[in-house]
Amino acid sequence: MRETFSSEDLHIENGHEDAEDAEASAKQRVAVKTANISVDDCLTDNQTLKEDYKRVVEDELSAKCNEVLGLLENNLIKDLGIDMAKDKSEFSEEEMTAIETQVFYLKMCGDYYRYLAEFSDVQVHRDNAANRYKEALTMAEITLPSTHPTRLGLALNASVCYYEILNEPKQACELAKKAFDSAIQKLDSINENTYKDSTLIMQLLRDNLTIWSSEENEQRED
Repeated sequence: MRETFSSEDLHIENGHEDAEDAEASAKQRVAVKTANISVDDCLTDNQTLKEDYKRVVEDELSAKCNEVLGLLENNLIKDLGIDMAKDKSEFSEEEMTAIETQVFYLKMCGDYYRYLAEFSDVQVHRDNAANRYKEALTMAEITLPSTHPTRLGLALNASVCYYEILNEPKQACELAKKAFDSAIQKLDSINENTYKDSTLIMQLLRDNLTIWSSEENEQRED
């Protein structure tokens, strides 16, 4: 599944395959540092050692996720005191900047709660991810252009959450399709400074929709 990554996540923005390689490498480094397990040990057929490696990695990732979430929730997520009901044209430049930043922080919260939910069977992580994504989407759809890379990246990652974590494939497809269709209609108005980022995320949205539709058709056939 394709999603966007912030520099705080894996320090890459070059696609799903690079993300998997970087994550695998990071996990191996964590295991070696934390439990003195070599890379060769990680590749062994010994199931007990594999489970130990997995537990070490998950504990380390969980600690890092919670550390970042603590910073976001306690210091960066806040009430902006801005009337979100007013017309978009009435927002000042300072308000727009504050809103865009807040959308980004809320998206990051959703991302990190989703990471926790991927290797933890804790309902609260799934609920928190869904809630933060919803807050960010509501704010982004009111204020940010449909072609804005922050809004598109949010829709991409939130749709992945709905599909993979919340087991709501219909809502995932609807969210991804809505974001793609809205952006494609405004393609001619994309800011040239963000054109590359916006079109890349639109491609990822379309790729996911293709994959999900294919999986749905296979399930129907089965």
